[in-house]
Amino acid sequence: MLLSMCTNMLEARPDPELQALADRSLDAILVRHYNKDFDLINEVLDHDFGRSEPRLAEFVYTGHAIETLWMVLYEAVRRRDKALFDRAAAVFKRHCEVAWDDVYGGLFRSLNDVDKNVWFVDKVAWLQQEGLIGSMCLIEHTGDPWARDFFGKLHAWVMDKFPLKKYGYPLWIDGADRKVTFNKGDGTRRAENFHYPRYLMLNLLAFDRMIKRGGKTSGIFV
Repeated sequence: MLLSMCTNMLEARPDPELQALADRSLDAILVRHYNKDFDLINEVLDHDFGRSEPRLAEFVYTGHAIETLWMVLYEAVRRRDKALFDRAAAVFKRHCEVAWDDVYGGLFRSLNDVDKNVWFVDKVAWLQQEGLIGSMCLIEHTGDPWARDFFGKLHAWVMDKFPLKKYGYPLWIDGADRKVTFNKGDGTRRAENFHYPRYLMLNLLAFDRMIKRGGKTSGIFV
């Protein structure tokens, strides 16, 4: 979140303290928390960035990693840093592919033990939305074929599972079991007030920019 705020503020004007914080955040995400043994990002580390307990090295919260990595992509766009963008894109794709449920579709949020392959298998709407933001970013700036395919697959699944219009409600399911089974009352508990509107606004803005360019990529990394 600090990185995302820095990106937004630095787009308005330069600031050395914010730039330093953004640099530190990038180092934490892509170097310190990144576990090269399995090419994934650990959720929790010691205060010195160590992994003194085995459970720390085995815990990968794929949902937060996917969410964080699109923020790295946005910062790379702000910096016009192709190397950073390509690095973040590779790690983003890796997490999406590892988290994808080949049986029922959608993204799993938490790999609790990498070596034992132990997951939370419920499905939360916010994670799917983070995957759509990140893949849209790749489409907008590079036209990445993987991102086009992934966005199409994930968007179709999300629109089939989460909107509650077919059940007579205006909202979306916030979270459910692995199959995203509808339970009466899911459409009346709460309106998701953060991830859903952010995903909607960011991707609408991306669509608007692409439409204005006639479907062409941004060209900032050419």
